Amino acid sequence: MAAYKRFSENKSALYDMSGYTCPFTDISSSAKRDSIKLLAKLGVVNGTTKTTFSPSANVTRAEFCTMLAKMLGLPAAKDAGFSDVKKGDWYYGYVNSAFASGVVNGKGGGKFCPNDKITREEAAVMLERASKKYAADYKSHGTGALTAFSDASQVSSWAKNSVAYCVSEKMYVSE
Repeated sequence: MAAYKRFSENKSALYDMSGYTCPFTDISSSAKRDSIKLLAKLGVVNGTTKTTFSPSANVTRAEFCTMLAKMLGLPAAKDAGFSDVKKGDWYYGYVNSAFASGVVNGKGGGKFCPNDKITREEAAVMLERASKKYAADYKSHGTGALTAFSDASQVSSWAKNSVAYCVSEKMYVSE
């Protein structure tokens, strides 16, 4: 995660992008195009087709969990027991690995809800958990960084610290 952060801040080239041709034809106007290209090169993200990424599309819990598991290089894990995550589902291994590592939880009732749109709060909690566990430079932040968002008062109490962490680490920026 620290390597990605350095790349996104245009610091030293940790990844040589020369000679890499990103196949996605729909990201040229995206503010996140450089990040998308890097993550595609690293095999963390796939497109919605061979040549489209769909940068404005909603991301599901399964998709986000998969990206996080790939970025962390999580090993295979046994079945987590979610009733809605079955062998044969493309995200099966990633959800189980992320759950086994403590990065993700279900939504209650033995369900993961893989096709639900991920919320900013859920993504922040997953990112902070991953950072706590895998980032050597992890440090907790107060909730003061939330003032950058006009809807800060709407952030659920269970996610405030995680959203603030993501804002402080520039994983989230106000728009």
